[in-house]
Amino acid sequence: MTREVSIQLESWPSIIPFRISNNVWDDFPCVVCEIRQDGMTGRGEGLGVYYHDETPESMAAQLQQISAALSAGADLADDFLQNCLHSQCTITVLTHSLPGSLCA
Repeated sequence: MTREVSIQLESWPSIIPFRISNNVWDDFPCVVCEIRQDGMTGRGEGLGVYYHDETPESMAAQLQQISAALSAGADLADDFLQNCLHSQCTITVLTHSLPGSLCA
């Protein structure tokens, strides 16, 4: 089983400034992960939690660390993946990236 894993940083523009907790965003920087296998594509994206110091870059780095294992067929049931992912947002991105029934 071979998977193609794509990890990209994107920035989505905001129509109006988004304000919360004394912060204002005019755009939404995010990490996007796509996993393709057997004609199916899963896509997950996440912005991170700013007050936990999560950034798209830190989440992309976590995903990059496990991309070889993902390409080889690892899924969320593997202890290796669980031990490598430190951000709940990154786990959510990965969960939504796994195509269809591949998410264990």
